Amino acid sequence: MIKKPLVYKSPEIILQLHKSLVRPQLEYCIQVWRPCLQKDITLLERIPHHMTRMTPGYKHIPYEDKLTKLGLLTLQQRQLQWDLIEVF
Repeated sequence: MIKKPLVYKSPEIILQLHKSLVRPQLEYCIQVWRPCLQKDITLLERIPHHMTRMTPGYKHIPYEDKLTKLGLLTLQQRQLQWDLIEVF
């Protein structure tokens, strides 16, 4: 839904749409339904991976480098971050 209606796809717009529309859906009650199987984690991680692929200028860069350039964390890193915040 994000990819088709946009004509001008700047990295800032794609990143803002991902942070405001997609990421809250992925992280909703993550402490309760946390995926523990590697296949589930891989399946969920494909969503931000697809977002970074459709960002212009980042298509042929490795995924980890894309995340650092965009200032994002992987889903597992975000889960760990929220666990640490909850415990603290």
